[in-house]
Amino acid sequence: MKSPLLNIQIIKSVVFNSYSSSDIREFIQICYDLAMPLVRKKIFLGKINLNILGMSENDLLYDCLADLFERDGSGRFPQIGEYFNREIDDIKTSNETEILLTLRRLVFGKINQNFIRIYSEADPVLSKILRNIKQAVDTHKLFDFQIKFGETYLIPQGCDLLHECPPITDEYLKDQILKNVLIRDNIPKILRTVYDIVVTQKEYQRCIPLISIALIIKSIYSLGKLDDEKTEYVDMDVVHLDIENISNSVCAELLHELYDSYVAKKKCCDDIFGKYISATKEILRQTYGDGKGESFYEILKQQIPKLTKTEYAEKHRTTLEYFVRLGKKKMKEKFNE
Repeated sequence: MKSPLLNIQIIKSVVFNSYSSSDIREFIQICYDLAMPLVRKKIFLGKINLNILGMSENDLLYDCLADLFERDGSGRFPQIGEYFNREIDDIKTSNETEILLTLRRLVFGKINQNFIRIYSEADPVLSKILRNIKQAVDTHKLFDFQIKFGETYLIPQGCDLLHECPPITDEYLKDQILKNVLIRDNIPKILRTVYDIVVTQKEYQRCIPLISIALIIKSIYSLGKLDDEKTEYVDMDVVHLDIENISNSVCAELLHELYDSYVAKKKCCDDIFGKYISATKEILRQTYGDGKGESFYEILKQQIPKLTKTEYAEKHRTTLEYFVRLGKKKMKEKFNE
Protein backbone atom coordinates (compact mmCIF):
# COMPACT_ATOMS: atom_id res chain seq x y z
CA MET A 1 0.00 0.00 0.00
CA LYS A 2 1.24 3.49 -0.84
CA SER A 3 1.95 6.21 1.70
CA PRO A 4 -0.96 7.09 4.04
CA LEU A 5 -1.05 10.67 2.76
CA LEU A 6 -1.38 9.58 -0.88
CA ASN A 7 -4.02 7.03 0.10
CA ILE A 8 -6.07 9.75 1.83
CA GLN A 9 -5.90 12.00 -1.24
CA ILE A 10 -7.11 9.18 -3.46
CA ILE A 11 -9.97 8.27 -1.08
CA LYS A 12 -11.08 11.91 -0.93
CA SER A 13 -11.00 12.17 -4.73
CA VAL A 14 -13.42 9.24 -4.96
CA VAL A 15 -15.73 10.61 -2.25
CA PHE A 16 -15.81 14.09 -3.85
CA ASN A 17 -16.12 12.78 -7.42
CA SER A 18 -12.89 14.49 -8.50
CA TYR A 19 -10.95 11.35 -9.36
CA SER A 20 -8.90 10.39 -12.40
CA SER A 21 -8.78 6.93 -13.98
CA SER A 22 -5.51 6.24 -12.18
CA ASP A 23 -7.13 7.29 -8.88
CA ILE A 24 -9.80 4.62 -9.39
CA ARG A 25 -7.18 1.93 -9.97
CA GLU A 26 -5.34 3.03 -6.84
CA PHE A 27 -8.56 3.19 -4.80
CA ILE A 28 -9.52 -0.36 -5.81
CA GLN A 29 -6.06 -1.53 -4.75
CA ILE A 30 -6.43 0.21 -1.37
CA CYS A 31 -9.74 -1.59 -0.79
CA TYR A 32 -8.14 -4.86 -1.91
CA ASP A 33 -5.25 -4.42 0.52
CA LEU A 34 -7.64 -3.66 3.39
CA ALA A 35 -9.85 -6.66 2.61
CA MET A 36 -7.28 -9.38 1.96
CA PRO A 37 -6.27 -9.96 5.63
CA LEU A 38 -9.95 -10.42 6.55
CA VAL A 39 -10.51 -12.94 3.75
CA ARG A 40 -7.37 -14.89 4.63
CA LYS A 41 -8.37 -14.95 8.30
CA LYS A 42 -11.77 -16.41 7.38
CA ILE A 43 -10.07 -19.04 5.23
CA PHE A 44 -7.67 -19.92 8.05
CA LEU A 45 -10.55 -20.24 10.56
CA GLY A 46 -12.50 -22.48 8.20
CA LYS A 47 -15.29 -19.94 7.61
CA ILE A 48 -14.50 -19.88 3.89
CA ASN A 49 -13.96 -23.01 1.81
CA LEU A 50 -12.62 -21.94 -1.57
CA ASN A 51 -13.12 -25.45 -2.95
CA ILE A 52 -16.87 -25.27 -2.25
CA LEU A 53 -17.03 -21.80 -3.78
CA GLY A 54 -14.91 -22.79 -6.77
CA MET A 55 -13.08 -19.47 -6.49
CA SER A 56 -9.60 -18.17 -5.76
CA GLU A 57 -8.85 -15.62 -3.05
CA ASN A 58 -8.74 -12.86 -5.65
CA ASP A 59 -11.96 -13.94 -7.33
CA LEU A 60 -13.79 -14.03 -4.00
CA LEU A 61 -12.43 -10.69 -2.92
CA TYR A 62 -13.30 -8.85 -6.12
CA ASP A 63 -16.74 -10.48 -6.26
CA CYS A 64 -17.47 -9.29 -2.71
CA LEU A 65 -16.30 -5.75 -3.45
CA ALA A 66 -17.65 -5.36 -6.99
CA ASP A 67 -20.93 -3.58 -6.21
CA LEU A 68 -19.07 -1.11 -3.98
CA PHE A 69 -17.58 0.39 -7.16
CA GLU A 70 -20.87 0.87 -9.01
CA ARG A 71 -21.31 4.41 -10.35
CA ASP A 72 -24.41 6.47 -11.05
CA GLY A 73 -25.11 8.52 -14.18
CA SER A 74 -22.91 11.39 -13.02
CA GLY A 75 -19.93 9.10 -12.34
CA ARG A 76 -20.30 9.21 -8.57
CA PHE A 77 -19.89 6.20 -6.28
CA PRO A 78 -23.17 6.43 -4.30
CA GLN A 79 -22.40 3.75 -1.69
CA ILE A 80 -19.00 5.21 -0.90
CA GLY A 81 -20.10 8.84 -0.81
CA GLU A 82 -23.20 8.14 1.31
CA TYR A 83 -21.26 6.03 3.78
CA PHE A 84 -18.53 8.63 4.33
CA ASN A 85 -21.07 11.46 4.62
CA ARG A 86 -22.95 9.44 7.23
CA GLU A 87 -19.91 8.38 9.25
CA ILE A 88 -17.74 11.52 9.12
CA ASP A 89 -19.01 15.01 9.86
CA ASP A 90 -16.49 16.80 7.62
CA ILE A 91 -14.19 14.64 5.53
CA LYS A 92 -12.24 17.71 4.36
CA THR A 93 -10.91 18.30 7.87
CA SER A 94 -10.83 14.71 9.14
CA ASN A 95 -7.48 13.07 9.80
CA GLU A 96 -5.82 10.16 8.04
CA THR A 97 -6.66 7.64 10.74
CA GLU A 98 -10.37 8.46 10.74
CA ILE A 99 -10.62 8.25 6.95
CA LEU A 100 -8.78 4.94 6.69
CA LEU A 101 -10.75 3.37 9.55
CA THR A 102 -14.01 4.49 7.93
CA LEU A 103 -13.02 2.93 4.61
CA ARG A 104 -11.93 -0.22 6.46
CA ARG A 105 -15.36 -0.54 8.13
CA LEU A 106 -17.07 -0.03 4.77
CA VAL A 107 -14.89 -2.65 3.07
CA PHE A 108 -15.29 -5.17 5.90
CA GLY A 109 -19.04 -4.73 5.91
CA LYS A 110 -19.21 -5.26 2.16
CA ILE A 111 -17.00 -8.37 2.37
CA ASN A 112 -19.13 -9.95 5.10
CA GLN A 113 -22.42 -9.04 3.45
CA ASN A 114 -21.49 -10.45 0.06
CA PHE A 115 -19.51 -13.35 1.47
CA ILE A 116 -22.74 -14.74 2.97
CA ARG A 117 -24.52 -14.20 -0.35
CA ILE A 118 -21.81 -15.94 -2.39
CA TYR A 119 -21.49 -18.80 0.08
CA SER A 120 -25.26 -19.28 0.09
CA GLU A 121 -25.38 -19.40 -3.71
CA ALA A 122 -22.61 -22.02 -3.77
CA ASP A 123 -23.94 -24.06 -0.83
CA PRO A 124 -27.75 -24.49 -0.89
CA VAL A 125 -27.75 -26.37 2.43
CA LEU A 126 -26.00 -23.49 4.19
CA SER A 127 -28.36 -21.05 2.50
CA LYS A 128 -31.34 -23.01 3.87
CA ILE A 129 -29.85 -22.97 7.37
CA LEU A 130 -29.19 -19.21 7.24
CA ARG A 131 -32.79 -18.54 6.16
CA ASN A 132 -34.14 -20.76 8.93
CA ILE A 133 -31.93 -19.05 11.53
CA LYS A 134 -33.28 -15.66 10.46
CA GLN A 135 -36.86 -16.95 10.59
CA ALA A 136 -36.30 -18.47 14.04
CA VAL A 137 -34.72 -15.26 15.36
CA ASP A 138 -37.60 -13.17 14.01
CA THR A 139 -40.20 -15.57 15.44
CA HIS A 140 -38.86 -16.44 18.88
CA LYS A 141 -37.07 -13.18 19.80
CA LEU A 142 -34.31 -14.83 21.83
CA PHE A 143 -31.64 -13.06 19.79
CA ASP A 144 -31.20 -9.83 17.89
CA PHE A 145 -29.06 -9.35 14.79
CA GLN A 146 -26.26 -6.82 15.15
CA ILE A 147 -23.45 -5.72 12.83
CA LYS A 148 -20.07 -5.56 14.58
CA PHE A 149 -16.89 -4.77 12.67
CA GLY A 150 -18.81 -5.43 9.46
CA GLU A 151 -19.91 -8.95 10.50
CA THR A 152 -23.41 -10.09 11.48
CA TYR A 153 -23.75 -11.41 15.05
CA LEU A 154 -26.53 -13.02 17.06
CA ILE A 155 -26.95 -11.06 20.29
CA PRO A 156 -28.92 -12.78 23.09
CA GLN A 157 -31.63 -10.63 24.63
CA GLY A 158 -31.98 -9.86 28.31
CA CYS A 159 -28.42 -10.46 29.55
CA ASP A 160 -25.04 -8.84 30.11
CA LEU A 161 -23.05 -9.32 26.90
CA LEU A 162 -19.72 -9.54 28.80
CA HIS A 163 -17.90 -7.20 26.42
CA GLU A 164 -14.87 -7.29 28.71
CA CYS A 165 -14.33 -11.00 28.00
CA PRO A 166 -12.61 -12.49 24.93
CA PRO A 167 -14.76 -13.40 21.89
CA ILE A 168 -16.46 -16.78 22.06
CA THR A 169 -14.65 -19.41 20.01
CA ASP A 170 -16.11 -21.71 17.38
CA GLU A 171 -14.48 -24.66 19.15
CA TYR A 172 -16.23 -23.88 22.44
CA LEU A 173 -19.58 -23.35 20.73
CA LYS A 174 -19.39 -26.56 18.73
CA ASP A 175 -18.29 -28.62 21.73
CA GLN A 176 -21.12 -27.30 23.90
CA ILE A 177 -23.75 -27.65 21.18
CA LEU A 178 -22.75 -31.24 20.44
CA LYS A 179 -23.18 -32.05 24.12
CA ASN A 180 -26.62 -30.52 24.37
CA VAL A 181 -28.53 -31.05 21.11
CA LEU A 182 -29.90 -34.04 19.26
CA ILE A 183 -29.31 -34.48 15.56
CA ARG A 184 -33.07 -34.54 14.99
CA ASP A 185 -33.53 -31.12 16.67
CA ASN A 186 -34.79 -28.45 14.31
CA ILE A 187 -33.15 -25.05 14.07
CA PRO A 188 -35.53 -23.18 16.45
CA LYS A 189 -34.82 -25.80 19.11
CA ILE A 190 -31.06 -25.65 18.48
CA LEU A 191 -31.13 -21.86 18.83
CA ARG A 192 -32.97 -22.15 22.15
CA THR A 193 -30.20 -24.48 23.32
CA VAL A 194 -27.52 -22.11 22.02
CA TYR A 195 -29.19 -19.26 23.91
CA ASP A 196 -29.03 -21.24 27.17
CA ILE A 197 -25.39 -22.16 26.53
CA VAL A 198 -24.33 -18.60 25.79
CA VAL A 199 -26.16 -16.81 28.60
CA THR A 200 -25.11 -19.27 31.32
CA GLN A 201 -21.38 -19.22 30.54
CA LYS A 202 -19.20 -16.40 31.92
CA GLU A 203 -15.89 -17.02 30.13
CA TYR A 204 -16.61 -15.42 26.75
CA GLN A 205 -18.52 -12.55 25.21
CA ARG A 206 -22.15 -13.43 24.61
CA CYS A 207 -22.10 -12.55 20.91
CA ILE A 208 -22.14 -15.24 18.22
CA PRO A 209 -21.06 -14.72 14.58
CA LEU A 210 -23.99 -15.70 12.36
CA ILE A 211 -21.88 -17.60 9.86
CA SER A 212 -20.14 -19.53 12.65
CA ILE A 213 -23.38 -20.86 14.13
CA ALA A 214 -24.70 -21.69 10.64
CA LEU A 215 -21.59 -23.73 9.81
CA ILE A 216 -21.74 -25.49 13.18
CA ILE A 217 -25.38 -26.43 12.62
CA LYS A 218 -24.52 -27.73 9.16
CA SER A 219 -21.69 -29.84 10.56
CA ILE A 220 -23.99 -31.25 13.27
CA TYR A 221 -26.59 -32.31 10.73
CA SER A 222 -23.89 -33.87 8.54
CA LEU A 223 -22.96 -36.18 11.44
CA GLY A 224 -26.38 -37.80 11.44
CA LYS A 225 -27.16 -41.35 10.42
CA LEU A 226 -30.68 -42.55 9.91
CA ASP A 227 -31.63 -44.83 12.80
CA ASP A 228 -35.28 -45.85 13.14
CA GLU A 229 -34.87 -47.03 16.73
CA LYS A 230 -33.08 -44.03 18.19
CA THR A 231 -33.79 -40.94 16.13
CA GLU A 232 -36.12 -39.20 13.77
CA TYR A 233 -33.18 -37.55 12.00
CA VAL A 234 -33.17 -37.24 8.24
CA ASP A 235 -29.89 -36.24 6.57
CA MET A 236 -29.67 -32.57 5.60
CA ASP A 237 -29.77 -33.52 1.92
CA VAL A 238 -33.54 -33.50 2.38
CA VAL A 239 -33.47 -29.71 2.40
CA HIS A 240 -33.17 -29.99 -1.36
CA LEU A 241 -36.56 -31.70 -1.45
CA ASP A 242 -39.96 -30.06 -1.35
CA ILE A 243 -41.19 -30.97 2.13
CA GLU A 244 -44.60 -29.50 1.41
CA ASN A 245 -45.22 -31.66 -1.66
CA ILE A 246 -43.82 -34.81 -0.07
CA SER A 247 -45.92 -34.47 3.09
CA ASN A 248 -49.01 -33.84 0.94
CA SER A 249 -48.25 -36.96 -1.09
CA VAL A 250 -47.67 -39.07 2.01
CA CYS A 251 -50.91 -37.94 3.65
CA ALA A 252 -52.87 -38.58 0.45
CA GLU A 253 -51.57 -42.15 0.57
CA LEU A 254 -52.51 -42.45 4.25
CA LEU A 255 -56.02 -41.19 3.55
CA HIS A 256 -56.46 -43.76 0.78
CA GLU A 257 -54.97 -46.66 2.77
CA LEU A 258 -56.60 -45.98 6.16
CA TYR A 259 -60.03 -44.61 5.27
CA ASP A 260 -61.78 -47.99 5.11
CA SER A 261 -60.11 -49.23 8.30
CA TYR A 262 -61.24 -46.19 10.31
CA VAL A 263 -64.27 -44.55 8.71
CA ALA A 264 -65.91 -47.50 6.93
CA LYS A 265 -65.47 -49.64 10.04
CA LYS A 266 -66.75 -46.74 12.19
CA LYS A 267 -63.69 -46.44 14.41
CA CYS A 268 -64.08 -42.69 13.90
CA CYS A 269 -66.27 -40.36 11.86
CA ASP A 270 -65.24 -38.88 8.53
CA ASP A 271 -64.70 -35.44 10.08
CA ILE A 272 -62.34 -36.65 12.82
CA PHE A 273 -60.48 -38.85 10.34
CA GLY A 274 -59.84 -35.78 8.18
CA LYS A 275 -58.56 -33.90 11.20
CA TYR A 276 -56.14 -36.75 11.97
CA ILE A 277 -54.80 -36.54 8.43
CA SER A 278 -54.43 -32.74 8.61
CA ALA A 279 -52.65 -32.96 11.98
CA THR A 280 -50.35 -35.69 10.66
CA LYS A 281 -49.45 -33.51 7.69
CA GLU A 282 -48.52 -30.59 9.98
CA ILE A 283 -46.48 -32.86 12.27
CA LEU A 284 -44.52 -34.18 9.26
CA ARG A 285 -43.88 -30.63 8.06
CA GLN A 286 -42.58 -29.60 11.47
CA THR A 287 -40.47 -32.74 11.87
CA TYR A 288 -38.71 -32.47 8.50
CA GLY A 289 -39.02 -28.80 7.69
CA ASP A 290 -37.65 -26.89 10.71
CA GLY A 291 -41.06 -26.22 12.24
CA LYS A 292 -42.04 -24.79 15.62
CA GLY A 293 -41.66 -28.01 17.56
CA GLU A 294 -45.27 -28.09 18.81
CA SER A 295 -46.60 -31.18 20.58
CA PHE A 296 -49.00 -33.60 18.89
CA TYR A 297 -51.72 -32.38 21.24
CA GLU A 298 -51.12 -28.72 20.32
CA ILE A 299 -51.26 -29.54 16.62
CA LEU A 300 -54.47 -31.58 16.86
CA LYS A 301 -56.03 -28.85 19.01
CA GLN A 302 -55.64 -26.51 16.03
CA GLN A 303 -58.04 -28.86 14.22
CA ILE A 304 -60.30 -29.39 17.27
CA PRO A 305 -60.22 -26.07 19.20
CA LYS A 306 -62.17 -27.36 22.25
CA LEU A 307 -59.93 -30.42 22.66
CA THR A 308 -58.66 -30.94 26.21
CA LYS A 309 -55.51 -32.80 27.19
CA THR A 310 -57.57 -35.45 28.96
CA GLU A 311 -59.79 -36.01 25.93
CA TYR A 312 -56.72 -36.14 23.69
CA ALA A 313 -55.03 -38.76 25.87
CA GLU A 314 -58.16 -40.92 26.16
CA LYS A 315 -59.62 -40.72 22.64
CA HIS A 316 -57.07 -39.48 20.10
CA ARG A 317 -53.43 -39.94 21.13
CA THR A 318 -52.99 -43.59 20.14
CA THR A 319 -54.57 -43.15 16.71
CA LEU A 320 -52.71 -39.94 15.88
CA GLU A 321 -49.38 -41.41 16.96
CA TYR A 322 -50.03 -44.43 14.72
CA PHE A 323 -50.84 -42.18 11.73
CA VAL A 324 -47.66 -40.17 12.34
CA ARG A 325 -45.56 -43.30 12.68
CA LEU A 326 -46.81 -44.56 9.31
CA GLY A 327 -46.30 -41.10 7.82
CA LYS A 328 -42.70 -40.88 8.98
CA LYS A 329 -41.96 -44.30 7.57
CA LYS A 330 -43.31 -43.19 4.19
CA MET A 331 -41.36 -39.90 4.36
CA LYS A 332 -38.10 -41.77 4.94
CA GLU A 333 -38.84 -44.09 2.04
CA LYS A 334 -39.39 -41.15 -0.25
CA PHE A 335 -36.20 -39.41 0.93
CA ASN A 336 -34.26 -42.53 -0.02
CA GLU A 337 -35.83 -42.91 -3.47
